[in-house]
Amino acid sequence: MPKKSLIRRWLKGVLISIGILFMVALVLVFQFLKPRSDEKIIKDFRSLNSDIFISYLPFKDYQLRVFQMSKEIDPRKKTLLFVHGSPGSALDYKKYLADVELKKKYNLISYDRPGYGFSQDQAVLNDLNKEISLIGTLIKAKGLQRVNLIGYSYGGSIAAAYDGDVEKKVLLAPALKAELEPMFWMLNFYRWKATRNLIPVVFKHASEEKLGHLDELPLYEDRWGLGDALFLLIHGNDDHIVPYENSIFLKEKLGDQRVSLHTINGAGHALIWTHFELIKQEIINFIAE
Repeated sequence: MPKKSLIRRWLKGVLISIGILFMVALVLVFQFLKPRSDEKIIKDFRSLNSDIFISYLPFKDYQLRVFQMSKEIDPRKKTLLFVHGSPGSALDYKKYLADVELKKKYNLISYDRPGYGFSQDQAVLNDLNKEISLIGTLIKAKGLQRVNLIGYSYGGSIAAAYDGDVEKKVLLAPALKAELEPMFWMLNFYRWKATRNLIPVVFKHASEEKLGHLDELPLYEDRWGLGDALFLLIHGNDDHIVPYENSIFLKEKLGDQRVSLHTINGAGHALIWTHFELIKQEIINFIAE
């Protein structure tokens, strides 16, 4: 057989193998990101010796899925309200929500932002003003008092932008300055119509929000400090998704009187999972001050 024919057959085999692996990986990703039912979530938390109480709250055209770790809100306790990033869901904070010490000290609440988790088949808000309004609606509907916001990644942007009455804000690797936002090449899979439908829906939503940062974040650069809340920023200095310089920017803008910055050396963007114990203790210390 001629050498060129062998090379062609080899290349064809390699391309077919890559295609099969890609399709298998895509199926696994779709399955992994598939929203979990209330029953499955309750069962998962029971395996951690923790009850979880799930409710639904109307907001615009959505039914928000809300998780709280006690059946009734205890007015004697402060409340930690967790806001997830993109892609993500309320379950990003699963370890925090199930933690015995945190549950003993605080009312713990998290929710699926529109377009993620339970509502991932619907459009994202992609609008900080609407996200702010959502938090206000949730706080009012649940009768929450002594609220402290915990926001991760774009959830940190939302927590920073919220100008309602909250005690403190903990921002975990927050996106705050458009000039620092890396626009990854893979966002082209969302931009290109030919490949857009191959992307899991939560990644489409995350891509839409990521691209929206370029226009939206500059509108808030002079609004991050609205309200009287104090800030704790926790950020890894090896974060290539939301660069560490975002937190430096806010600390320099608002000053040491309002902003404390805890740098985690060598940590990347997955710090809420990789540094759970450290972050948990930082939250407890900060809220107690």
